[in-house]
Parts: sequence; C-alpha cells; structure tokens
Amino acid sequence: MARNVPERIKTKGGHSPRARIHAAWSPIGQKMRRTAMLRGLGAVLAVLLVIGLAADAYAQSFFDSLPSIQGLDSAAFAGDTLITDSSGKTVLADVGNHGDHRLAVKLKDVSPVAVQATVAIEDKGFYTNPGIDFQGIIRAAFDNIRAGHVVGGGSTITQQLAKQQFLTPDQTVTRKIKELALAYELSQTYSKDQIMELYLNKSFYGSQSYGIEAASESYFQVPASKLDLAQSAMLAGLPQAPTEWNPVLHPDQAKLRQTEVLRAMVRSNFISQEDMDKALAEKLNYYAPVNRYKAPHFVD
Repeated sequence: MARNVPERIKTKGGHSPRARIHAAWSPIGQKMRRTAMLRGLGAVLAVLLVIGLAADAYAQSFFDSLPSIQGLDSAAFAGDTLITDSSGKTVLADVGNHGDHRLAVKLKDVSPVAVQATVAIEDKGFYTNPGIDFQGIIRAAFDNIRAGHVVGGGSTITQQLAKQQFLTPDQTVTRKIKELALAYELSQTYSKDQIMELYLNKSFYGSQSYGIEAASESYFQVPASKLDLAQSAMLAGLPQAPTEWNPVLHPDQAKLRQTEVLRAMVRSNFISQEDMDKALAEKLNYYAPVNRYKAPHFVD
C-alpha cells in the first residue's frame, strides 16, 4: 500500500528548501530568543540597581547636609533686653536690638482668635497636613510655569518656619526641596502646637517687630493674649508682606488685607459673618515702634 507522501515544496530555481535551525519558530531559535530576553532583562535590572544605589547615596548625602532641627525653642530666639526692678515684675526698660523687637511668648499666652486667623490665611490645612500641602505645591508650580519664573511655592506654616529658621529666601528649586524636607522632618519631630508657637515667635510683622508678642505690643500696646478679632486679623495678614500691609505706613492696604483674613476665617468656620462685620466696623488705633523706658537713668 502506497504511503501518502506530502508534496515537496520547491523554490523557483527548482531547489528544495531546508528548515533553518536558527529560525525564530525553531526550538533552537526559541531558546536563543528566551536567552536574549533574559540577558536584556538582567541588563535593565542592573541599570536600575545602579540608579537606585546612586539615588540612595545622593539622598543620604542630601539629608546629611540639612541643618539639625533638634532642640528648637522660641525662648532661645534673639530678643529684647528687658530691665526690671528688684522684684522682677516691673519692666523699667525694653531695649530692642538696633530698634528691632522680639518678645518670646508661649502659645497658651496668645489669643486663640489670633491663632485661628493665622491658620485661616496662611495654612487652612495646618492641623491635618504632614507639614507639606501637595495641592498647594501643584498650584504654585502651574503659577510658576505661567509666569516663566518662580513666583511662589504654596508654602505651609511648617514650610515657612523651615525657611525662616534654616534657609535663605532665594527662590530656587534646590532651596525649595530643602524646605520640603525640613518641613516634613519638623512635622515628624514637633507637635502642631509647638510648630505654631515657633512660627508665631519667628515671623516678622513689620515695624521692626519680630514675633506676635512684639507686634501686638508695638501696633496696639497690648499683649498677644489680649488681642481681639479685629486686631488679630490685622496682625495675621502681615507676615506675607509686612511693609506693604503695614497699618502704620499703609492703613488702606492694611484694611483690605484685614478683610481678606476675616473672609478666610468665615470660610474656615472660625467666625460668623456677623463677627466679621463687627470686626470690620471696629476702629483700630496703631502705634509706631519705640524703645520704651520707665526709668531712663537705669539704661544710660
């Protein structure tokens, strides 16, 4: 019985083609392809490993270059020289540093409404964010792209503290990265109340006043614990532009800024619209900064 032999395929030249053992569909070809893929994958993994090790080394070097955030205390900030009587209770003279004033104050001795005003206008997510506002950073990035240069950074209160305490005001990418890293470290090391106390004591409020206690005494001649809503809103708006919104120098602009702060407080549900209207109707008296002496002969 004859076998069914498949018809031989011949080329146009009359030759019978042979199977190529290295063809992709051949067993050896498939093995070579798998080997090549494994080698390629190994090369990619090796490159990624090198990049990872380099990134880790850079990150370690970067964090090692950051200043230490340990041991921060608002009482240690350079402040005024206070001369008291023998009882230590009566201040005979408050001598600033070349006219500049800073008086350390504990958070418990700051009017709560002043803290609320600061949170509302500076960092409404202060009590919930990890020291960094990612949405704010994204918004600032788009603003910078539109402007063609760095115009802002979407900084939280914690970031502002990091910048004021450790960094220069330069608007550079490197400085911003350091600011973010320090802000995160601060949020992991200190409580929100500690950060707020440090910020309120560190910030510049114009009129040669550093810290909210000095600003309160300078502008209104009352301690920070006695600030009312209208006064608090006025002071809370100053750190971002202390000269432009200085109520002694520019009362009209300062009033507009105060209104902005009060509106932010309403949006944050810290106050009602009625509270805002009463605060705006309040007539505030402002005082220029001075070195005060009850007993000048003790200072001479």
